[in-house]
Amino acid sequence: MQGNERPLSKEFGRRLPYRGEKYLLVGVIGRKSFFDVCFCVPVNYSDEQIKVACKRIYCNLARKDLAVKMQEYAVKLKVAPVGFKITGARTVLGSCSANKTLSFSWCLLTGNDDVIDYVVVFALAHMIEPKRSPEFRVLMESILPDYKERQQRLRILQEQINSEDWI
Repeated sequence: MQGNERPLSKEFGRRLPYRGEKYLLVGVIGRKSFFDVCFCVPVNYSDEQIKVACKRIYCNLARKDLAVKMQEYAVKLKVAPVGFKITGARTVLGSCSANKTLSFSWCLLTGNDDVIDYVVVFALAHMIEPKRSPEFRVLMESILPDYKERQQRLRILQEQINSEDWI
């Protein structure tokens, strides 16, 4: 965990990561969880319900945000994925199946946009070059000239994700 962040519990006022920024976790009156400039969950939720609600919020954000990024980079790479799904994987944050369906972990959204973009381009590039060959590296560099630095930042994000006990 970073700094003074603690395991997710009923501590409204703590900050959760989303696309390189930290947003408050706040309790709201009602029965729905949502994101609106902060992570909003019902004030009467238990610690476990807060955890589930936050994961659901991240999944909803991932579906929206990653669809936009996927479309942007698919145009640049001239590929057309069959579709994509959101998972809760902690190690593989993005992948491409043989049938050209992409998978992304909602955990990816706890990172910065440069890392998110790297994972999206990485998955899309595998539609063109399935192996991590020299051609694959050239393809990555053509879209993200600093992809090696982004790859290093992805490793740091993965370490952070694996150290969190609420994800």
